[in-house]
Amino acid sequence: MQICPICAGVSLTWLWMLFGMWFGLLSVARYEFLTAILMGASIGGIITDFKKLFLKFRNKDKGITEKVESLENNLENCC
Repeated sequence: MQICPICAGVSLTWLWMLFGMWFGLLSVARYEFLTAILMGASIGGIITDFKKLFLKFRNKDKGITEKVESLENNLENCC
């Protein structure tokens, strides 16, 4: 699994913000919402990568996987 530079940057940003709030260097009231948004974005990216990984390992239901991929392609080209 490869990590893109944007994902690494977001993760490192919320990590240093979290440590800064923990050690009292950053105001919790000022940075907690932004930190939570960045953490949620990281979780979303991780879930997306795990989805791709699980679809690869689900070869026994290959017909269903192809249907899901074709449906996703149709939805991407929809609008």
